[in-house]
This record gives sequence, structure tokens and C-alpha cells, in this order.
Amino acid sequence: MDRFNQIGHKCVKKEIIFLKLFLIVSIFIIVTLFLADYILFNKNLNNKVFGENLTVNAASYVVIDGSNCSVLCGENIHKKLPMASTTKIMTAILAIENLDLNKCIKINKNAIGVEGSSIYLNGDKEYKILDLVYGLMLRSGNDAAEALAYEISGSIESFAQLMNKKAKELGLENTNFVNPHGLHDENHYTTAYDLAVISSYAMKNKIFREIVSTKVHIMDSTEDIFINKNKFLSKFEDANGIKTGYTKVAGRCLVSSALKGGIQLICVVLNCPDMWNASINLLDYAYSKYDLIELIKKNDVFINDGNIKLYLKEDLLVGVEKNSSNTVSYKFRINSSNCFKKNDHVGFIDVYLNNRLLFSKKTYTMEAINSGEDIVKLNSIIINLNNGKN
Repeated sequence: MDRFNQIGHKCVKKEIIFLKLFLIVSIFIIVTLFLADYILFNKNLNNKVFGENLTVNAASYVVIDGSNCSVLCGENIHKKLPMASTTKIMTAILAIENLDLNKCIKINKNAIGVEGSSIYLNGDKEYKILDLVYGLMLRSGNDAAEALAYEISGSIESFAQLMNKKAKELGLENTNFVNPHGLHDENHYTTAYDLAVISSYAMKNKIFREIVSTKVHIMDSTEDIFINKNKFLSKFEDANGIKTGYTKVAGRCLVSSALKGGIQLICVVLNCPDMWNASINLLDYAYSKYDLIELIKKNDVFINDGNIKLYLKEDLLVGVEKNSSNTVSYKFRINSSNCFKKNDHVGFIDVYLNNRLLFSKKTYTMEAINSGEDIVKLNSIIINLNNGKN
């Protein structure tokens, strides 16, 4: 009997040792997997350090000059990613451009009770369209997004087509919309750069700027109070917009903007856990590193030769790194060789930084160009500019 007990104790002891080893190995595997996942996560987020103290932890980010969309800094700027409710930037600008904002409408029944964030629209009430846009941008109402989409296009599918048409007009090739709010869909995506360009375009609209810089709005329709979810407006002294976004798949997303010293910057961070501080650091970095140079003022004649007088309809500005040896240049290219009426679009100004094309601006005729002699002269001016002689 004692021998049997001894054998039993030995078996129990072996089992205990085995269990301890099993637990140690299991813990080791779990810790290893956790560390591997952490390292891979951070690798995919593509950390990048500017200077000594600035670290950006995001899947993609970019800072652009809001006046011309030139890139000041960024990483993975053309990587296609979901963007959650930052989608609503496009929805808002299309509503502003296509609807009478003072009109009151009844809400399409299909927009009632849309999942996610909501301003809780009531199908029995009428709402002023301007209030819906405020609800869209300040409270990120998915129901407001669909209500506006139905009012503009009659269906979500048709509105998505309008969104994609506008993206193409802006020259964007890596963006595709399938809904007006950003609820996850594999075919709904953009890039940090594309989203920054859309935001730059929208911020040039006065009404849009007023909406996204508003901290509190009281609805005319119902006297409901909207408090802006975008804390960036309070966190950054010179902030003037624009939109937050979040889904489990997209992560935390923020499009922020600021106007400082006459320089309008747009910052986009996608899948960025600490989006507030990352955006603040990026904008601080950009403002500390870059100066805005004015090359040509709007409406000023920059080519003046007899009947040939060319001008721009907006200021020609470019951000250049401070205390650097960068060279900024621009070239004029003709749109066609036909005769031109007064204020015709005659060509483009291409702006280069160290011989790298940054952006282009349309040029216009101050006076009509009718004669063959003037057309020949215009071509010679183009050649001189391209050779750097003018």
C-alpha cells in the first residue's frame, strides 16, 4: 500500500512539474506573440521622428499648404485607407454647393435611425438644411449625412457617384466613396494626401470654414444645441477646423487645420491612436520649419508684352523650408495656340522646388489675344520662361 502511495505521489509530482513547465511555456509564447504584434503594429504605423522630440505614430499622415496643396511633410501619403467620419468633409461641401441652405425639408424615412453617431432626426419634423450640415460636422450625425445625400441625389448610390465625380475633378485617383458618412465598407477609402486636398478645397468655401470652426451651434429648426466634438479647436491656438473620425477598422482619424501668420495648413492623420497630440506636433513642426513665399499676387499682371497681359485669379504662394538652400522657380505653359478673349484661361504656371513640380495654377488673359503675331510672341515668351530667361 505504501509503495502504491509512493508511486501516486511521484505521478502527482510529475504532473505538477509538467503543469508548471506548460504554464511557463504558455506565458512565454503569449508574451512573445504580444511583443511581435506590438512591434508589427508600430512598424505598420510607420513611426517617423522629426527633429529630436517629434514622433508621429500613425498609419499615414501628411501636412500640406492649404493654399496650393504642396506637401510639407508626411509618410505613406498615398496609402489607401478607411477614413471613417472624415468622409463627411466631402458630404458637407457638396451640400453647401448644391442646396439652398435656408430651405427647410422633411427627412427621408431611410435616413431615420442610421447606425452610429446621430443627431436623432425626427421624420415628422422639418429641418433647415444649414442645421443639418452643422449636425453633420459638429456632431458627426450619420442620419444627417444620409438626409443630405437623399435631398441632393435621391439615393445613397447616386450621391456616392457625385462624391467620386468631385474627387476626380480635384485630380484624385486613390479615393472611392460608397456612402456619405464613412461607416466601414471595403470599397470606401482614401489617402492622407487625397483627404488633405479635399479639405483644402472645402476650406476655401467661406460657409464651410464658418461651420467647421464653430464650437457651439443652436439649431434654428428645433433649438437643439450642438457642441462640436472636434477638441482640436480648443487644443491648438490657431485651429480653424475641421473633422474627426473613428471606426474600429479605421482607427482614430483627424483632419485638422490652422491659420497662422497668413499660412493655412491642413494636417491629416489616419489610424493614429494619439491623434490630438500628433496633429499638434505636426502643425507646430510645419509652422516652425516653413515660411510662405509670395511669388505672384492675384490679379497682378506677371507677363506684360504689348497685347499679351497674363494674370492669376489667386495668389501664388509656396511653402519653403526656413534657412535652406532650396530654389523655387516657375514656368509658364500655354493651354492652346488659338486666339484668346479677355479673361480666357490661356495656360498654367507650374511651380517647382529644386526642379521638382509642386503644383500648377491656371493663368488668364487680361486683354484679348487675337493676332497671329501675338500668338507667335506668346509662344516665344513660353520658350524664354522654360529656358529660365524671363
